[in-house]
Amino acid sequence: NVDAVSRAISLCGCELPVAESLFESLVAAGNDSEGAYSCLLRAQLGSGDLDRALVTFRRMLQRGIAPRGRNASPVLHALCAAGRQVDAMRFSGRLVRHGLVLSQEDHAALLLL
Repeated sequence: NVDAVSRAISLCGCELPVAESLFESLVAAGNDSEGAYSCLLRAQLGSGDLDRALVTFRRMLQRGIAPRGRNASPVLHALCAAGRQVDAMRFSGRLVRHGLVLSQEDHAALLLL
């Protein structure tokens, strides 16, 4: 069950290797989804691995899964919090090109850079 595995990924946030293993089992079965990507991204960001989260986000886009606020905003805010201004601006541009409308909080994070 994809939802059960996604919930398990969320619960394994502090154990990133376990979360990633569960996620890869979904991918291998052809059941990766936007929700599963969101859970993995939150787990990666929660463990402080922003670069890995960026790779995961790119992978999601390559698989044809459209970004949503729940998976894009945490990555954007992490880039801003890390002071990665150029990366944050590029990332926000990519989101807009994919049709995502940035929230007020997203714009505020970019303005505070």
